[in-house]
Amino acid sequence: MIINGNMAVHQRADTDTHNDKAVDRYVLVKNNLDTADFTTKHQVITDNPPFSDALEIKCTTADTSIGANELIRIRMRLEANTLQRLQYGSSTAKSSTLSFWVKSNLTDTFSVALTTQDGTSQNIGNTFTIAQANTWQKVVWNIPGNTSGTINNDNGNGMMLVWGLAVGSNFKGTANTTWGTNSDARNLTGHTANIASSTSNNFYLTGVQWELGDVATPFEHETYAENLARCQRYFVMDKAGTAYKRYLQGVCTTATWTECLYYYPVTMRAQPSLGSSGTNGHYLIEVNSGASAAPSEAPSRSSHSDTTNCIVNLRVSGSTLTTGANCQITSYNTTSGYLSYDAEL
Repeated sequence: MIINGNMAVHQRADTDTHNDKAVDRYVLVKNNLDTADFTTKHQVITDNPPFSDALEIKCTTADTSIGANELIRIRMRLEANTLQRLQYGSSTAKSSTLSFWVKSNLTDTFSVALTTQDGTSQNIGNTFTIAQANTWQKVVWNIPGNTSGTINNDNGNGMMLVWGLAVGSNFKGTANTTWGTNSDARNLTGHTANIASSTSNNFYLTGVQWELGDVATPFEHETYAENLARCQRYFVMDKAGTAYKRYLQGVCTTATWTECLYYYPVTMRAQPSLGSSGTNGHYLIEVNSGASAAPSEAPSRSSHSDTTNCIVNLRVSGSTLTTGANCQITSYNTTSGYLSYDAEL
């Protein structure tokens, strides 16, 4: 049920490069912070075989006193139709086991929780204590079946899985070790660690696996290609790996407008939004006649796009294109450009 549990896929950011979504399917969420800040990175590791990748969170600006409404957590959202095997909301609801590997310099108590999202809003939580600083340890959580809370069978946000890193008092205090109606006070009860207390603090996560039954089996490793394909249902990054990368091919529909077609590597969860570097000069329109033109605005997505392909439009100022001519969109002497397709939950 977990995608990219070994943290190997990181389309948005290179290794050791900050991005709150550095590792696919995971995001560092920071609510109502006063001063604290963090880096979120993919890292290569050698100290926890057979895992070679991890999500790294490091404090860069400290806040020794977390306010009641402050909350720092790692979040993953799970597509509802992938969770139907749990049979929640029925008398045959299945028990399951979540396991993962963590490492931190803080020998303190952290939290983990599940919240159903697009059916009945309920949650359940647990805590774990780092037994030895800077040492990988496996955490196993046996989760009872939920006979009362339902999960819709659709492509929406069926479940939210979070790991607490710093938790204000508004988000803990009410017992949450059994399924119950979701509330702020039930979110991450029992959490005491504050990753923001010092710029020396860190938290590492890898080997996340959620399976039916009451036993944590060895981590099921996929090939990188299989893992990447599952991530690409939610996000596709097409980076300019070379200075003149060819992104797309299409046609000049007018003297100022192009339409280029991109087929996603896999069927996406929903019609994605189109992203780009935000700098028009990172892109170039080349026409088969040999002419070229710089776009006058960022790439846009046609309303005729769907979950299998995207029609990307680019506009130029002035009538510099040839109507009906074939064209291609390339990067323009830079590796900073990209086109991204985002269907995240």
